[in-house]
Formats: sequence, structure tokens, C-alpha cells
Amino acid sequence: EDRSELIKDWLRDTESFAMSIWQEDLIEKRSDNVYRLQLMTLNFVTIELAPWVDLQMKTVEDSKGNPVFTLQSAGFDPNVQMA
Repeated sequence: EDRSELIKDWLRDTESFAMSIWQEDLIEKRSDNVYRLQLMTLNFVTIELAPWVDLQMKTVEDSKGNPVFTLQSAGFDPNVQMA
């Protein structure tokens, strides 16, 4: 099988592709095609930021029928805490 077809098949498997682009313990499937990604925690003296972003991830086809993986922000929380 042609490698390009293997890649196209992988891109069409949205969940498999989405789960492969982020560290496994920092990604959570929230709903159909929406995933929550935890970001690096940042500490500033007495403030802690533990942000997350919800992304809608899906594969669509371009005008030639080639798969295109898309990302769109669906939510964000900086998760600010005072120490």
C-alpha cells in the first residue's frame, strides 16, 4: 500500500490522530470531536496558572478529496489560583 494512503487513512481517523498529538495523560475527550488539552502549569510568586483549552478537532476533505485535519478553539480557562 502506498504510504500516502496510510497517512490519509490515519488523518481520517480523527480520534486516533487527535490523541497522538498531545501527551496521553494531558488530553481528555469531552464530546464528539472536542478534546480538553491541559497546558503547562506556571507559577509566579503567589499566582498559579494551570490552563486548559478545549479544541474541536476534525478531519475534512479538501476540493481534491484529500483529508485535512482542522483545529478550532471551543473553550479556554487560565485556571488562576492564588497560593
